[in-house]
Amino acid sequence: MRVPSAAEYISALGHTEGEWEVTKNATMLSDGEKVKKCSVCGESLETEVIPANKTMFYAIITGIIGTLAIIGVIVGVVIHKRRQKNRSQKAIRKG
Repeated sequence: MRVPSAAEYISALGHTEGEWEVTKNATMLSDGEKVKKCSVCGESLETEVIPANKTMFYAIITGIIGTLAIIGVIVGVVIHKRRQKNRSQKAIRKG
């Protein structure tokens, strides 16, 4: 009596879906990937894209731009105050 191979059993019975396995993690800029394999033979049955988390990237960039704007305002105020002080000192010396 001939013993069927594992491939023949799987063909007859069909694949058994396993759990999703992340093969590439998504980052802020690049997509990731997850794969569902047959728990019997390990063949890949489905592949899905894990979308990049661009929302976090945009939030970070927005925060950096906001911080730079605040620094710009502070520097502008400091320069303005120093110019006022210098003008006052010149007026006192002339006066």
